[in-house]
Amino acid sequence: MWNTVWSALAPRIGAAYLIAPGTVLRAGFGLFNDLGFNGILGEGFPYVQTVEDISDVVPMNFSNPLYYPPAFTTGLTGATPNMQAVDPNLKVPRVYEWNMAVERTLGKHQKITATYVGSAGTQLQYGGQFLNPGSTYPVEITTSGGSSRYNSAQFLYMARMFHGLEAQVNYTYSHSSDDNSSENLQPLGQQITNLNQLQLPHMSPSDFNIPNAVGAM
Repeated sequence: MWNTVWSALAPRIGAAYLIAPGTVLRAGFGLFNDLGFNGILGEGFPYVQTVEDISDVVPMNFSNPLYYPPAFTTGLTGATPNMQAVDPNLKVPRVYEWNMAVERTLGKHQKITATYVGSAGTQLQYGGQFLNPGSTYPVEITTSGGSSRYNSAQFLYMARMFHGLEAQVNYTYSHSSDDNSSENLQPLGQQITNLNQLQLPHMSPSDFNIPNAVGAM
């Protein structure tokens, strides 16, 4: 879906530092590139043209003009009630991730960890519908305009039991936001003449946002 991009590197780095006996500071950073493929890309005209089987009416004969697919066109007419398009400058989706943790041992068999984890997604695929000026038919466009943010504070208590067994309790306070959680087509309700005019919604809490989570095992 993209031209070769030599700058799509994905470095990762991590470090650990012993602050004091029993206390360790850890930090990491990573850059991740995604293929970005989803169900909104290439499902409709002009990427796919279909012909229904009407063999119960006339014999199946592809020389019959009745079976011809509509002529390829970029115009919107009654014969092409909607159209899918992809931004010609589609970019590789990219996510930056970082974390910092302080780990403290409590005696020989217990430890606690406090961690901050964050991420920022850029150039994410976004599918939207907008109206072509003077037309009642929507254009479905896939762009690289999507973005996301995630921040969390994570706390972990771990205790070593008997016979090699371990018990742990964790709590996470987090917030996830984006402008399109599902990557599905969103009705934008705009009339534009070029992609530079396309206005995406502001970020809001993600559909899967769970501010508080507690776990034990």
